[in-house]
Amino acid sequence: MTLPSLPVRYPAECNRKANVAREFDRWAPTYEQSRLSGWYQAQNALALAHLSVPHNGHVLDIGCGTGWALRELAHRNSGLTAFGLDISDGMIAAARERADTASLPNLHFHKMDWENGQDALPERKFDAILCISAFHYFADPLGALKRMRKILTEGGQLLIVERAMDGSLLTRIWNAAHRWLIRDHVSFASSRQLVALAHEADFAKTEIAARINRLFWKNKAYTSLVLIKASTGREIINVDKS
Repeated sequence: MTLPSLPVRYPAECNRKANVAREFDRWAPTYEQSRLSGWYQAQNALALAHLSVPHNGHVLDIGCGTGWALRELAHRNSGLTAFGLDISDGMIAAARERADTASLPNLHFHKMDWENGQDALPERKFDAILCISAFHYFADPLGALKRMRKILTEGGQLLIVERAMDGSLLTRIWNAAHRWLIRDHVSFASSRQLVALAHEADFAKTEIAARINRLFWKNKAYTSLVLIKASTGREIINVDKS
């Protein structure tokens, strides 16, 4: 069955990412102390609970914010090397400061738009990539996934945590508002669309590893989240058909 594709935004709309960066610049100083900080950290914790990475592995976090997920991961696995990317100067500055304070020299943070260059990354493959509450900001979702697939090791993992339209009327309303009223590049997806995109980007193993549909979870009135787990292996497993 053919699934509906996500729209590819035009370059003029992609330029509005600067507005997103400014918004997160303002938020950065209080990001880990705000009312919703626990909500975002819980999403990161959900991804980390499904992550497998070698002791001396390499991890990439796209849309890393203040680097909470990578700090947690580094405390559990002292041998890994991790890179965090974000389009916000403020978030990257906060991430670097917190990593320095925690004495975690193997964490590296760089300002970068994933869709427009990889200059900050070393010329190597990664064992795992995290993309947590950030996928809806991509102007070309399929293109972004193909770039992730290209730099993963054989058997490497991709973990995406996203608000799913199929579990929330509110997310559907927000998606329509961004497309028709705000008219920017932000676009939410259904769980089935995310799985289909991963397959199209040549991720062979793809599964919906977890769902959260709860009222008043972590100070949020209603939460509808999906965790997509994909890897570069050959066998397709546990694909949710709903």
